[in-house]
Amino acid sequence: MAAVRAYLDRDAFGVAPDPALAERGAVHLAAAGLPGAPAESWRHTDPAPLLTRAVAPAPPGAAAPAADALPRLAGALRRVWVNGQPAPALAEGTPPPGVRLWALEDAADGVGEWLSPEHSGFAALNALSWRHGAGLALEAGVKLVEPVHLLWWSQSGDQPWDAHPRLLLRLAAGASATVVIHQAGAAAVDAFLGSVLEVDLAAGAALDLVLVDQQGAQGFALSQVAVHGARDSRLGLWLLDDGAGWVRRELELTLAEPGATLALQGLVRGRGALRVDNQVVVHHRAPQTHSLQQTRAVLQDRARAVFGGGVRVAVDAQGITARQANATLLLSRRAEVITRPALEILADEVQCSHGASVGQLDETALFYLQSRGLDRETARTLLIEAFARAALPDLPVPAVLEWVFGPAEADAFLAATV
Repeated sequence: MAAVRAYLDRDAFGVAPDPALAERGAVHLAAAGLPGAPAESWRHTDPAPLLTRAVAPAPPGAAAPAADALPRLAGALRRVWVNGQPAPALAEGTPPPGVRLWALEDAADGVGEWLSPEHSGFAALNALSWRHGAGLALEAGVKLVEPVHLLWWSQSGDQPWDAHPRLLLRLAAGASATVVIHQAGAAAVDAFLGSVLEVDLAAGAALDLVLVDQQGAQGFALSQVAVHGARDSRLGLWLLDDGAGWVRRELELTLAEPGATLALQGLVRGRGALRVDNQVVVHHRAPQTHSLQQTRAVLQDRARAVFGGGVRVAVDAQGITARQANATLLLSRRAEVITRPALEILADEVQCSHGASVGQLDETALFYLQSRGLDRETARTLLIEAFARAALPDLPVPAVLEWVFGPAEADAFLAATV
């Protein structure tokens, strides 16, 4: 395949942060190709638009935008990359004692432990091509109060480009943190971000993780996420898609020891020709582990969303609970959703459920609001916002709502939840 050859020619002999990992990536990429995963997992998303675009490195020396022109979280530890390159002048905050936040390319120990290059073709591509990334490590018992904001900003350029970030989060026993990983940029940027995120939660660790995509109509984002949760660990995960491009996430979330829990909430706000594909697999590999997946989509114009929510229960994972629910509101005849919740259960004593619903605005509810003095458009807006807000319970960083809804809607949301 032309794309595979282009990546190998460009990066196989480059200076990689982890040469051994890069060599494994090159070998597997050449053997497996792209996407290099079972065809069934790509059944409803065509990778051709990504694979046929030009392969070119991110432009060096991109002028950094003004700090106040970028999304911010007040009080956060912020690190910024512009067109895939570190922008240290835009960094904010110093990690407190017991917290290490570093450029992953400077110390790549442990990279690839939870997501190996042999996992898929795109995992191999990232292992081969990554040059920059971020690592966050918390020592045992450390409670990081300030959120960590990792922003990958795509800026205007004359040529297409690609970057392959790598991120590693490690929380030792009893540690806790909130991390926001944000991909955004100008509307007309033809950029491909192919990222890998590995998360290791030790016993009793707690992580609130918010993944936000707001790339423009010509942007491509492919994220692979692997999480390993030890005994009594807790992961809160929010997926927010509010861009206009091509987005795919592949999440492998493993509850490896008793007491590990996961709560996943997601919202897709689809406009224009947005394409979003979230493929989630939760592995219950130990007894008394618990997971919840609740996702919603509001789709209009020609937007398309795919939800693949899988739960796999190992033979010895007795006493687990696993629940999945997906609801979609279609606002256009051309909008489309494909929802595929799935369960694979090899244990006997479990509580598992899944469900999906797809519909349009309730005309009865619209009539009721209009009968109370609201015009139809205002009534319609209120119903849509109420549906979308229900997808974001207990969001740990309320300011993120301003990126998605705007200040007025965010304020209304907060007022409605107190």
